[in-house]
Amino acid sequence: MRLLIVEDDRKVSRFIRKALQAEGHAVDVAYDGQTALAQAREIDYDLVVLDLMLPELPGLEVLQRVRQDKPNLPVIVLTCPVFCTK
Repeated sequence: MRLLIVEDDRKVSRFIRKALQAEGHAVDVAYDGQTALAQAREIDYDLVVLDLMLPELPGLEVLQRVRQDKPNLPVIVLTCPVFCTK
């Protein structure tokens, strides 16, 4: 499977990427919403793991725009609660 991780926290994205690669998946990472949207539109991913709090373009907007172009693309939303610190 080809996966896209969208997470601006590099430690978190590295952790998720390593775990998914260990399971045999091809994994790309985007650190901001604009880059994520461009990659999701250009590449045929099997799944997107999406953080909501992103620089450049919020995660919910990324999700809405991706849904317009690729309504069947599975997206898992992972985010930290407001009281969580990075």
